[in-house]
Amino acid sequence: SNIMLIDEQGVARIASHRGYAEHGMGDAADQAALVVADVSSFVRMVETGQPCLKRDIYADPEWAHVEGLSAIASYLGAPIMIEGEVIGFINLDSMQRNYFTDDKVERLGALADQAAIAIRNARLYQARLDRTKRLNLLNQITRAGLSEEDRDNLLRRLADLAARIIESSAAYITLWDEASRTVNRGAASGHFHQDYLQMGPVSADSEPTFTAHVLSTGAVTTFNNLQDTEFSWQPDLSEGHFQNVLAAPLIAGERKLGALIISFGDAHSFRQEEIAWCRQAAELIALAIARSKAHDELEERVTARTSELFEANTQLRQLTRVKDEFVSNVSHELRTPIASIKLYHHLLVTQPEKSPKYLAHLARETSRLEHTIEDLLQLSRLDQDRMEFDPVAFDLRGVAIEYVEDRRSLADQHMLRLHYQHRDDQALVFGDRMLLGQAVSILLTNALNYTPSGGEIVLGTSHDVQSGNPYWGIYVEDSGPGVPSFERERIFDRFYRGRVGRKSGRPGTGLGLSIVQEIVRLHQGSVAVEGAPDAGARFTIWLPGLGETNEQNN
Repeated sequence: SNIMLIDEQGVARIASHRGYAEHGMGDAADQAALVVADVSSFVRMVETGQPCLKRDIYADPEWAHVEGLSAIASYLGAPIMIEGEVIGFINLDSMQRNYFTDDKVERLGALADQAAIAIRNARLYQARLDRTKRLNLLNQITRAGLSEEDRDNLLRRLADLAARIIESSAAYITLWDEASRTVNRGAASGHFHQDYLQMGPVSADSEPTFTAHVLSTGAVTTFNNLQDTEFSWQPDLSEGHFQNVLAAPLIAGERKLGALIISFGDAHSFRQEEIAWCRQAAELIALAIARSKAHDELEERVTARTSELFEANTQLRQLTRVKDEFVSNVSHELRTPIASIKLYHHLLVTQPEKSPKYLAHLARETSRLEHTIEDLLQLSRLDQDRMEFDPVAFDLRGVAIEYVEDRRSLADQHMLRLHYQHRDDQALVFGDRMLLGQAVSILLTNALNYTPSGGEIVLGTSHDVQSGNPYWGIYVEDSGPGVPSFERERIFDRFYRGRVGRKSGRPGTGLGLSIVQEIVRLHQGSVAVEGAPDAGARFTIWLPGLGETNEQNN
């Protein structure tokens, strides 16, 4: 008698037998392996779930004779079924023909049912033991990742634990260098470790590697019969023959760290359960390596970070002084519109017959004052990407004309000539008219403040082609002291006031031009500064022209 169990390839092998050795058939029974689909009696039992009786196998043309077991004359078998699936057979063999009777068929069927229960319980128990062992190994991997600080010791410990997950011949951990696309040797289990480390790195662009393959797919992959694949050289492994390999990517977050490679020297078919356990081990190993890398990187950055913090603290003290000055000079951004409002209020009182005109000017200046106060908050909104942006198509000439008309009385009060340089062609752009008007207002306010009495201020538009694309500009040109070349970059820094501003004694925040620059950047434009010391300055806001290309894009 014997019990045969069916493996994943559909081959029935004798798990236990009795009585064959006494008749010189012990070795044959030990080596017996039959493909279920090729044995008619097995096929019948699988299909029907019922026992199979062969009273005289010599008279049965379908009988599958097994070498070394030719003395068998009659046969009785019953399927072992668990949850409707045949997992094996109980077989009774006799050297006498017509030995088995019908009553033995029924009794063997009952015995097969009892065997199925026993095998099922044994498998459940073994599965519980295996699960407990593997959970313990995963726990040890986690603890190693939390406690071991030395990278080399950690990797070797992880490789040893990984090899025990599914009792493989060996386990390897590779480390991936994304910049050079190189596979570096991390560690190997057991006696493979020293030889493995001496093999050196492998370029993934010159040799096929398991590591590069699984990192590109992001999935656990099994490789069987390696000699028939592109991985036959096995560059990730130490020297030796490895017939079956499982490779799992080591990925933590978005970081590709390497691979866990499990190898078997003998034939091995990876079950889904084994693949799942190896995947869990790889995930924990990746976290352990990522933590170790983070620890090393943190130590390397401590000194540099300390220096950065010292420098930041110095800059913070400097910034505090600058902000203190800013608080005392904040009226720079408020005084001009307030003065204009006072002027139009005076004109309303003295010339009430022109009140509609003055009220319109007053309304615009009041609105501008409101937006000037809002300027103090705009830089904060810019830093937090919360700038409101309401673009429309408009003509820059209208902005220039409007500001010339609204600020002419104020210019007269400063004894300055303020006028618009007429241009016939439209300067069409797409942008937020209020924000761009605010930028022009800041430039015009600076010109009014720093141009000496008797000087001239001109607003106008200009056209240019930049990188093959049309651009329109609106400029403010004055006959003031100009901007030195060494200041043309710094004047757009926040809180920076140029030499002319400081010498003038006029209060200012140093925020005006930085606000202009941020507004223009929001419009994908630029600010150009021209002129020379004592020869005036010209600030031009360049914006993409609303031509055919822009209309399509917008």
